[in-house]
Amino acid sequence: MVNKFLMRGCSTISIFVCIVFLTGCQSYITTSQTKQTTKITSMKKEKKICVTYKNKMSYASSYIINEFNEGYFNSNDLVGVQAQLFLIKNRATSLFATNINSAQDVYLFNYEQAKKKNCDVKKFMISPLSKIENILKKKTLKK
Repeated sequence: MVNKFLMRGCSTISIFVCIVFLTGCQSYITTSQTKQTTKITSMKKEKKICVTYKNKMSYASSYIINEFNEGYFNSNDLVGVQAQLFLIKNRATSLFATNINSAQDVYLFNYEQAKKKNCDVKKFMISPLSKIENILKKKTLKK
């Protein structure tokens, strides 16, 4: 009788040990999968943030370049471009200068934030106003 009791006790203990062992393994697998999922989710969020910064910089840059093209370059008004650049650099209160400065501020802010998040900003290294100055130099040299 004692022998039967010990055998039942041993089998109960071995079943209990197996359950604990298997539960522990399952817990490890679940924890490992959770870490991988969290890492992937975090990478997706960072990529989405970078895309947002890049979209804002693209919009600000195209706004500035389009305003100069429509207002001055299309009519070949290089003196007007020079005057507007002077007003913009001195943060004048004219409507054109204020709008361009606002767009430039948005561009620079998002550029700095994107750099902090280690986004690829190689495409945005030259600011829109520098691009305008380069276009002005090329057009001035042609004359």
